[in-house]
Amino acid sequence: MTTQGRNVFARALHPDEYPVLEATLNACRQSPGDLVVSSLRLTNTQGSCCLTEWKMSLLPPATTGGNPLIYAVGVDKIDHFLDAQPLGSLQSLGKLFFDATPAAQFCLGDTGELRFFNREAIQWIKARTGRLPIIGGNLHDTLRNGFGVELCRKIDMALAGRGSVGSDRWSYPDGRQEWYRVEIMPFHYGPEPCVSISLVDISPLMQARFALDASKHIISNQLRTHLSNVMGVSQMMENLLSAGGGSVAGPGRELSALVTIIKEEAGHLGGAVGRVEEVLFSGGG
Repeated sequence: MTTQGRNVFARALHPDEYPVLEATLNACRQSPGDLVVSSLRLTNTQGSCCLTEWKMSLLPPATTGGNPLIYAVGVDKIDHFLDAQPLGSLQSLGKLFFDATPAAQFCLGDTGELRFFNREAIQWIKARTGRLPIIGGNLHDTLRNGFGVELCRKIDMALAGRGSVGSDRWSYPDGRQEWYRVEIMPFHYGPEPCVSISLVDISPLMQARFALDASKHIISNQLRTHLSNVMGVSQMMENLLSAGGGSVAGPGRELSALVTIIKEEAGHLGGAVGRVEEVLFSGGG
């Protein structure tokens, strides 16, 4: 490996793997000609960390008096690992990934019966039914009672081959509400048409959005109140001017000029309020 190649390899190597690499190189030095296998984590140019498998061996010097070299060949271990696994092991591995997701995920048959579910779905279903889910148990009524008929309509769409992604609200009998990002996709469990459902709790996000929307209305109302007060003062002063006969000399003339100034400022303020509201309610705020 050239100096440049070594530098690229060193930058890509996960910091925790330096001791592993050093132990592998020492094993090569101690057993010239033997292959030493090691697994190392590397980071690619996109920033993704991947597991690689390396086979290394110490080669004799190319010339008399030269230095021995370590020959190394690396491959992506995940692809090779999966290719070598029997179907049962792949299913177990898939279940591990399925259970690791923070989203509640389950599969329903065409009449709402559970076909399978992940670990997160167990607690989600138990919290709403009071029972642990079982394969074959019906979840259709529970979903309809909590989410409403719109989600059931989307399940029917998915059974017909049309998936959907969106947000929906779960309502408790006591009035409490939760929001979820709901993904419903067509799925086949063997020959049986089913739907897969994924639920991600976005309640904190929706609560923040509601608070932001409320603050926009508060700002708008405060601005409108201020504008109304300014225009009210202008009208009051104009009424006073009219009651005084509207004289063009002395204090009356000064009052008339002040009313004109206030009305102009109120017009400018009204335009500014309109622009602020446009930013607030057009998605720019």
